Amino acid sequence: MRPWITLLSAIALTSAACSGPDSRALAGDYSRRHRVFVFHGNEPIETEAEDRLTLRALEEGDLGFMFEITADARQRCAMSGIARARGDAFEYRDRAQGGGCTLQISKLGEEVHIEDIDDSCRGRYCGEGASIGRLAFTPTE
Repeated sequence: MRPWITLLSAIALTSAACSGPDSRALAGDYSRRHRVFVFHGNEPIETEAEDRLTLRALEEGDLGFMFEITADARQRCAMSGIARARGDAFEYRDRAQGGGCTLQISKLGEEVHIEDIDDSCRGRYCGEGASIGRLAFTPTE
């Protein structure tokens, strides 16, 4: 094999490996159905909730996101922002008001996962008793 062909192959492989996640591959609407408890007086009643996640590909490969999730007692978490590629995922970092918040967004098969790293976004973006944790969403039909 000629040396310049080997060099070009190595550059192509390195570029592909270093390019990070593709925001266009994640863009779309996703949902997650699950059961929550709400209270009717003092009686807990189990009901179905649907969480929603919207992802949009932005310039420079960034990923715009917006989600709303429901926890027990109808407490909610809602968040939106712009995540940047970091490693094999996208990451949103909010350093406002003296606290750190890091949200990671990644794709695993057909699912998109969001994860509140160290439960750091909970206090700012969730009602009392709600949290983001690590959730898996599937494409909305």
